Amino acid sequence: MLRRLAEGDRAAVRAILDAHRDHMVAIARRKVPKLEDAEDVVHSLVVRWLKSPPGTALYTNLIGFLTTAIRNQAADWVEQQERQKGRRPKSKAEAEEP
Repeated sequence: MLRRLAEGDRAAVRAILDAHRDHMVAIARRKVPKLEDAEDVVHSLVVRWLKSPPGTALYTNLIGFLTTAIRNQAADWVEQQERQKGRRPKSKAEAEEP
C-alpha cells in the first residue's frame, strides 16, 4: 500500500482513507481537540497526497507512516491557525517551563 501511495495511486489513497479514517482523525485530535478541525486536518493531508504523492521510502509500516503524516499535518494546521489569529506559535522550547 505504501508503494502504491508513493506512486500516486488514487485507489490506494481511497483504500487507506476507507480503512483508516477513524484512526487518522483520532491521531489528529491529539493536537486538534475539535472533531471538525481534526477532520479538516485529515482532509487537507489527503488533498496534498492527491496533488503530490508522499515519499514513503523510509517506512515499512503503513500505520507508522500514517501516524507520522497526521501528526505533522496537525502541527502544521495548528501553526497556520495561530498565524491567522495573529499569534506567533510557541516553539517547543518556549512552551516548556524551566
